[in-house]
Amino acid sequence: MTRAEVEVVEIVVEADSPRESELLANDLLTHLQATVEHFEPRRTKRDPTTQSLGAVLLIVGPILAEMAGVMLYEAAKDLARQIAVWMRKRRRTVAMKDLAGETQQSNLSPEDAERLILQFLMRKYPEIAKAAAEQGAAERENKGVA
Repeated sequence: MTRAEVEVVEIVVEADSPRESELLANDLLTHLQATVEHFEPRRTKRDPTTQSLGAVLLIVGPILAEMAGVMLYEAAKDLARQIAVWMRKRRRTVAMKDLAGETQQSNLSPEDAERLILQFLMRKYPEIAKAAAEQGAAERENKGVA
């Protein structure tokens, strides 16, 4: 992790065996690297006694000063959406740990994972929550005018 990054969320792909979980984590990593900008997925080794990288993906985000809140909000929505897309495609559940608040959830559906990723990111980056609120207000105002 460089000094301009912050760890945001840990994701573990749930599977019948640790080996299968590792393979699926690598598949999710590849998917996110190809589809997501501004948030970087990384495999992380949580057990120092093993040579295996394990099944944990770490999502690393930028320090806010590098991005506008609205841009970061759009990137967060895209990250959440792409995780859900992968889960539906692979018919998998995941466990997540919010590194800002130490909240952990397991056996998440794609819909729950998408919602929780955004909640976790809004907790870590208040500017995302502000941009989401502003966008929601603008959408409500546009609907009222139409």
